[in-house]
Order: sequence, then structure tokens, then C-alpha cells
Amino acid sequence: MERFLTGRRALVIGGSGGIGAEVSVALARAGADLVIHGGTSDERLDRTAQRARDAADVGERAETRPSVETILLAFDPCRLDEQCSELLARAGRVDILVCSFGPYIESPIHDMTADGWRRMIDLNLTLPAILVGRILHGMRERRYGRIILFGGPRSDRIEGYRSIGAYAAAKAGLASLTRSVARQNAGFNVTCNMIAPGYVETEYYDEARARAIAAARPMGRMVKTDEIGYHIVHLLSRGSDSVNGAVFPVDFGE
Repeated sequence: MERFLTGRRALVIGGSGGIGAEVSVALARAGADLVIHGGTSDERLDRTAQRARDAADVGERAETRPSVETILLAFDPCRLDEQCSELLARAGRVDILVCSFGPYIESPIHDMTADGWRRMIDLNLTLPAILVGRILHGMRERRYGRIILFGGPRSDRIEGYRSIGAYAAAKAGLASLTRSVARQNAGFNVTCNMIAPGYVETEYYDEARARAIAAARPMGRMVKTDEIGYHIVHLLSRGSDSVNGAVFPVDFGE
């Protein structure tokens, strides 16, 4: 792979596991200096960082090898303002932000508590909104920035759901944020796009649940995490500079 992100610094929120881990590895392979955020496990974060370093090492001399750093920070909805400040201070310059973090909760609307709503909205919408707002100043000054946010199933359109209504509502807000950021910052060579994955094969599903979900998909399988990584890398390539404010479903056309 061409190292077209050499010299760019990327921050991946939720980059230690699942989709985020593959995105981290893909960005390192493309040459980006990388800061991987994880929230729950030093061991998992270190394991992903080593995978990213291995990907960055291929064919590279030590003096040109991309750097890989880690930040372990568990987000607290009551402390998001100070935690975002702490995280970005530790991360340094951010040319590329990928926010692949956001709790997925299945619950009908009538079972959602006020605290449940606050947590859902704060971690799926408020958190990425704060981070994006903070990093935009530097991106606009440098006249370069690439932001990738993550929606949920069918975030490219408004639909109703039986079991994930609250989650879908938060992600619908994030889709609107994506388009607003794109429109407000295009003149500064800053783009913002969203990936809206369907069911993705990650370690968070047990074997029986994964088999059942795969059997119900149009192609008989779930989306693979490395496929998401390929989409991210494509959106960051020079050929995608004009792609802005788009929401990309990655779900076999469901």
C-alpha cells in the first residue's frame, strides 16, 4: 500500500478493539502517525498498538517509520468536557480524527430511563461533537483536516426501529452533525464523512449470535472489520478529497 498519509497525524477514538482496531492498523499501514485511544483494557490497547507498529514497520527505515502512541481513558458522561480536553492535550496535533466509539444498546423506548437517554446521547453524539468542535480550529488554521464519524445501521436515512430506537436517534443526530461540519468547513480543506456499518463481525458477538446474524444477512455473512478499514483508507486518499458530508452504508445493501 502507498504510504500516502506520511506526515499526517491520526487520532482513533475507540481504536483498541472491534472496528476501531482494524482502522488503526489500516491507518498505520498507510503511513499515518497514530494515536490510538482505548477505554477499557491496557492489554487490548497494547495488543492493537503492536499490530499497528508491525503494519507500519513493513519496508520502512527506522527514521521514516510512523509513530504509534496510545491513550487509555474511560469516558464518563458527567466529565466529557474535561476528559476531551485531557485527551486532545495528550494527543497533540490532529490532522485526521476517526471516532469509532459509541455504546450500542438495544432497548425499546418505553424502557429507556432519563439516565439511559443521557448516556446514549452523551456518548454517541455529544462526545464526538465536542471532539470535532475542538479540533476544527487547528484544522482550519492548517487548511487540512479529515474527520470520519461512525453511524449505525441505515444512518443514511430516517427509519423506525423496534429495539434500537434510542441508539438510532443519537446516530441520526450524528449524521446531521456530519453534514453540518462538512458544509461549514469545506472552504478550509476540511472534510467530514460518516460510515454507517451494518452488522460487523467483531469479538463482541458470541459464536451462536454471530452465526444467527450472518445467516440473516443478504450475503450470508457479516461485514468484516478489515473491509471497514479499507473504506476509511479510501476516504482519506487524495482521490476522495471532493467527498464531503456523505453517509456511506456498509451493509450489503440492507
